[in-house]
Amino acid sequence: MIMMPYFARMSAKSIGLFAGLAMFAIGTAPASASEVVYALFSQPDGGVTVGTYEGNVSVTVSGVGQALADLYSDAFYLLPTAQSPVATHVGFWDLAFGTSTLGNNSQEALNFIIGALPVYNPTHIYSFVLNTGSFVPTLLHFGVSDQIFNDNTGAYTIVVTQLASSVPEPSTWAMMILGFAGIGFMAYRRKSKPASMIA
Repeated sequence: MIMMPYFARMSAKSIGLFAGLAMFAIGTAPASASEVVYALFSQPDGGVTVGTYEGNVSVTVSGVGQALADLYSDAFYLLPTAQSPVATHVGFWDLAFGTSTLGNNSQEALNFIIGALPVYNPTHIYSFVLNTGSFVPTLLHFGVSDQIFNDNTGAYTIVVTQLASSVPEPSTWAMMILGFAGIGFMAYRRKSKPASMIA
C-alpha cells in the first residue's frame, strides 16, 4: 500500500489557502462611508470633518459665496457677470484645504487635486480626488481662500469619502508573510521527505 505523508497531501491545499487569504486581504479594503461638511465663507476655518482621513479622498463640493466685493465665486471660479460674461479662475477666493487650522496662510484645494483644474460647471458642483498628504488619519479643514472674512457670505457643502488605500496595511503584510512562510515550509517538507512509503 502506498501512503503519502500528511504534509505532502496537504501542501497543494495549503498553498491555495494561504494564497487565497493573502489575495482576499489585499482585495477587500473597502472605502468608508461619506461625511458632509459645511464650510462657511465667513470663518477662517470654514468647516472641519468629524472623521479622520488619510491618503486620497473623494470630494464633491457645491455652493457659491461672496468673498470679493460684490463678486460671487464657487469652489474654483469667479462667476460670470454682465461686465465679465466668462467664468474666471483667479487663483484666490477658491476652496481652501488643509490638515491643520486654516487662516491667512490657507492653501487652495487645487494644489492637492490629483489631475487638472475641473472645468467650469454652471451648477457649481465639482467632484475630484484630493491627496490629503497625510499618512496617518487626520481631520480635514475646508474654507474659502481669503484674508478678510467679516464681509463674506455663503458656504460650501462638501462630501468627503475615504478612498481605499493601494498600500497594504500592516495586518495585510503580516498575513502575506505568514502565507509565504507557510508555502516555503510546505515546499521544504515536501523535498526533505520521501514522496511515498511502502507498507
